[in-house]
Amino acid sequence: MKDDRRKSKRVLITATAEVSDLSGNMAQEGYVMNISSGGVGLFLKSPIQVGSPVEVKLSFYATTGIRDVRQIRGYVKRVELFSNVYNTGIEFEPLDPGKDQDLISYLSAQNAF
Repeated sequence: MKDDRRKSKRVLITATAEVSDLSGNMAQEGYVMNISSGGVGLFLKSPIQVGSPVEVKLSFYATTGIRDVRQIRGYVKRVELFSNVYNTGIEFEPLDPGKDQDLISYLSAQNAF
C-alpha cells in the first residue's frame, strides 16, 4: 500500500538518534527505522507530542566511519504505540546544503532524493 503523504523516497539506515523536544527541553535516544530528505522514522521509548518542535542528532555508519549530523530540526508528525516503543515520524525543516552535507551525501548515494 502506497502512502501518498510521503513527499520523499525513504531508505533504510543503520543509525541511532538523540531527539531533543525543544518545547519541553527533554532528550532521549532512539533507533532510526528509515530516513528521507524530508524526515525520519524513529522508535522512541517515550512519546513526544505531535506538533512539538524537535532537534535530531543522527549517528550513522558511512564509508569513513560513524558520522554525527547535528541540529537537524523538525516537527513531530505522528506517534503510534508499537509494542513497548513509540513509532515516531518527524518531518525535517528544509536541509541546509552547507550544514547537513554528510546527510545529503548519504541520501544522494542511496537515491533518496
